[in-house]
Amino acid sequence: MPALTQDQSLDVIIVGAGIAGLAAGISLRRAGHNVRIFERSELNNEVGAAIHVPPNANRALVAWGLDPAENKFVPSKGIAIGSGATLQQFDFTPLGDFVPKVFGGPLYFAHRVDLHESLKKLAMGPEGPGKPVELNLGVHVVAYNPEEPSVTLSSGIVKKGDLVIAADGVHSIAVEAILGYAHKPEPQAFYNGCYRFLIPAAELDADEETAWWNKNGEKEGLLRIYTASKLGNRFVSYPCRGGEVWNCVGMFHDEELIGATKEDWQTPVDKSHVLKTFAEFHPSLQAVLNKASDVKRWPLLYRGPVATWTKEKMIIIGDAAHPMLPHQGQGGAQGIEDGIALGISLSGATSEDIKARLALFEKARRHRASAIQVMSNAGPDQAERVTREVAQYVSVPLDSQAKFAEYNWGHDIVDTMIQLLRESVDAKFELPEGFFKGNPFSPQNAPNCQYIYKTTEAISLRPLSPAATSTSLSTASHKPALRVNRLHHHQARPFTTTIIMSAQTPLRIGFVPEHFSTPLHFAQKHYGLSAELVPFPSGTGHMITSLRSGEIDVAVGLTEGWVAGLGKDPSIDANYGTDGGYRLVGTYVETPLCWAISTGANRAEIESVDSLKGGKIGVSRIGSGSYVMGYVLADQRNWLVPTTAVGTEIETASPFSDFVVLNTFQNLRDAVNDGRADFFMWEHFTSKKYYDSGEIRRVGEIYTPWSSWKIVASTRLLEGAEKKKLDERVEEAMDKVNEGIKHFEEHQDEAVKYISTELDYSEEDAREWLKTVKFPKRVQGVDKAVIDKTVNILRKAGVLIEGRGMKPEEMIAKTR
Repeated sequence: MPALTQDQSLDVIIVGAGIAGLAAGISLRRAGHNVRIFERSELNNEVGAAIHVPPNANRALVAWGLDPAENKFVPSKGIAIGSGATLQQFDFTPLGDFVPKVFGGPLYFAHRVDLHESLKKLAMGPEGPGKPVELNLGVHVVAYNPEEPSVTLSSGIVKKGDLVIAADGVHSIAVEAILGYAHKPEPQAFYNGCYRFLIPAAELDADEETAWWNKNGEKEGLLRIYTASKLGNRFVSYPCRGGEVWNCVGMFHDEELIGATKEDWQTPVDKSHVLKTFAEFHPSLQAVLNKASDVKRWPLLYRGPVATWTKEKMIIIGDAAHPMLPHQGQGGAQGIEDGIALGISLSGATSEDIKARLALFEKARRHRASAIQVMSNAGPDQAERVTREVAQYVSVPLDSQAKFAEYNWGHDIVDTMIQLLRESVDAKFELPEGFFKGNPFSPQNAPNCQYIYKTTEAISLRPLSPAATSTSLSTASHKPALRVNRLHHHQARPFTTTIIMSAQTPLRIGFVPEHFSTPLHFAQKHYGLSAELVPFPSGTGHMITSLRSGEIDVAVGLTEGWVAGLGKDPSIDANYGTDGGYRLVGTYVETPLCWAISTGANRAEIESVDSLKGGKIGVSRIGSGSYVMGYVLADQRNWLVPTTAVGTEIETASPFSDFVVLNTFQNLRDAVNDGRADFFMWEHFTSKKYYDSGEIRRVGEIYTPWSSWKIVASTRLLEGAEKKKLDERVEEAMDKVNEGIKHFEEHQDEAVKYISTELDYSEEDAREWLKTVKFPKRVQGVDKAVIDKTVNILRKAGVLIEGRGMKPEEMIAKTR
């Protein structure tokens, strides 16, 4: 395509000189346009720690002239996952030779400052085609006008251009200018906070307690993930700056952050918070964490995809358009893809072409970035957690981390934009001369057959010390890492590789983080339960959803919740699926559960349980234990009107005016105080400390008419048409839980200490609870008579309808 004349060049205003803003500046400069960037900070120094620069981004960066080695990028050689408590390795996926060969570039780890400086050179330096980008520092944009288009500065000056690009991050006011309303963040249910800090490799080498960390070449590109049992906490680390520095991220769940509404990377905390969060970790790993300095805490808030990025001649890109959590390592890469696509889409464009070209840009980018935005709520071993939501944005199933990697790394944004422009603008469209110095495309020689990469080296996560080497993992557990089928990059779109990770990952066991979970933690801590314990503060109903969507494999929850989930009429339960998603496989607690009935501290109008008839009941989720027990209470109090079935519709006269869904225990407590709900029901001892503090008031209590806690397994782990035979891994996990229960019974002082220190109950309440609870000696198996009784009561209470849904015997899987 011939170069634009100065009169034809667009005058482009970019707000924000972060990664996306600079990438757009580079790309638009090379397309022949005049670019001004307005940056609020005075120094424009990148903040944060390290960042992934994956193949889908680095192919174009290298083709623009960026030198990864010169900028001290570290190519990844693999991802290792293991237990933080024992340092036992669960899984290792080698990436070193495979990823560059198949995807056209390595997965790089870079310091954010190094990446940012390299982008500034490409944007503002004298080398390269086009006029260097003009960077204006200390300029604060306070308003956007998409129609003119223009931006208003804090000084009151209005700056106009042919096109305005907002790349000013997650707090951008441009989003409201585009959408017409504010786009607010939502707290995360799992990890809702993280710590970020850097550790110099030299400091680790200089200390004999931590020198193991850099042995065997790990600093040359190993990404480590250490899981914890408490609330599913995890620690992630990888090298940057040529292996001189380790980037460290500690992810955790904290009740204090549930109400957070603002993301801030720069809140400082003392390293003692990190050590306390990961107190269960192996002493050798604790020694590494103790090297932390300048620790920052970052609340993890999810902002869902938006319906459009453009309005008139204005567009949002980068974190302003699609802010992402760190779990996929794609935040910066997607901003770079935005920049690449903008320059190509506006190549040869005049002012009259802008709106049509932005529409093509959005067609290429919005659904892809939205899918990755959703995928970024899941870590490398948690892909199935978000499968259903991702399906809104892609036409092919993305139901594993391997397919996520394929979708993330294999996409060729350069080729995608070229093809769109050839289809919609000019059949002979070519990139402007000099737009790239090298080849930005994904490999053209990728085989149309299976490519198998095998590893013969096991990288142990254990400290390399005489005490640890006897238990290091052998290579026997390392199976072929990835199998790939790929099409030539000029063939069908979207990119259609298939990648299968063959190494088995540990089971993901959902649990409610309360005192009942203590034997589970003992099973992991003392008896080698190889599983990730995933907390669900919101309860059994949430776990049902997660089992059906593939986010977890096994779960421990309330009997009534599990039975209600399977016993409902599939035709009126949109999430039921073809087989209900799970089966009962074990009995975790034999005693009934005491449900406390609570209201607000100052709700004087609620004098007794009888005052609750016809009121608003707060529940964690529809179908959860807190929901079901409302009907049990109503049945016992004779508040129910008989239930009838008409066709496929169920008509039930509810004993309450409303079921207010509030998700978390914290939200339930808040709701009875602010009037959104009149009462809620939750486990007695969990509620008691809030009675003692005066936050809520006890109205009464009620016991379940059945043994309280059961174990279920996903139907993906059951064999046969009737989903009856259980996967051996679940059997082995239950054997470990048996040992954890035995340890719990024999070491009650340790149980009290764990409950009072790790789960925030008083020691007095912990000892009182121990007197009331009975765990089975063997968890395998479920008494059908208990399920029959539960079903009968749920039918009587109007939760289930006779003749609809699964029969009790169909709900139970066989165990050995």
